[in-house]
Amino acid sequence: LVDRGLVKYEDLVTKYWPEFGQNGKETITIDQLLAHQAGLAFVDGKIEEADVKDWTRMSKLFEQQKPNWTPGECVGYHAMTIGWLYDQLVRRIDPKKRSLSTFFKEEIAIPYDIELVIGAGAELEHRIARLSASNKITALREIVQYPIILRMVWNLIAAQTYSYNLLSKVAHNVAWLGNVIFFNQNFEYFQTEFQNVLLLNNPDFRSLEMPSATGMSTARALAKLHSLVTSGKLLKPSTMQRITSPVVVDQLDLVLNIPETKGKGFIFTKNIKVFT
Repeated sequence: LVDRGLVKYEDLVTKYWPEFGQNGKETITIDQLLAHQAGLAFVDGKIEEADVKDWTRMSKLFEQQKPNWTPGECVGYHAMTIGWLYDQLVRRIDPKKRSLSTFFKEEIAIPYDIELVIGAGAELEHRIARLSASNKITALREIVQYPIILRMVWNLIAAQTYSYNLLSKVAHNVAWLGNVIFFNQNFEYFQTEFQNVLLLNNPDFRSLEMPSATGMSTARALAKLHSLVTSGKLLKPSTMQRITSPVVVDQLDLVLNIPETKGKGFIFTKNIKVFT
């Protein structure tokens, strides 16, 4: 949409979504939202499955919400909400008023023959790989190999211990999704083995249009999509330059509790070898 000149990163969200400008959100820009600076990592109360299935209900949740922090001053991973916020923007900016899932399908997936969907229909179930929990040895090896994970593990423990922890609030926001990433009540990390990850194997869950969680593709399709972007076949050089320039550089993420570099919907990382 930016590439087509339909929106600018510097624009206020309220230019396209006037009702969004309530309770301290009046000055939030598209750029700040894409960089996880909007302070909408979670909403008060809970986001129910019925909300996810009705985009107008999601609209009201975000319109009425007060920012979790002063927009633009801090950064915090909008783990689930970012996808729904993208969807809200696309529905308002796209001349055809399509959802993010439909826009991607009709404008990118079909024209470029890319097998990537946001929300998988029943006809694709036989092609979707089943998820399983990592064994204890694999989990231990990764924690030892990549020390930065230890900090994230500590934050997960804190999320279970302190109700004011932002990650805890993010998790409880979508409690109906299951306790996918957290410890059990006794903090027995290696005993839980992420058993609730099986929820992600539920066809009903995978059929939901949840841009932050139900994007599915083949490895070849994902590689092809990135190739189209980096080769300049999908976006103009000027747009490429913008999306590869981070907005937030090495700033503490209030949700993940680790330094992050973000911008234009991307999280930028260095080669993983720097952590070994």
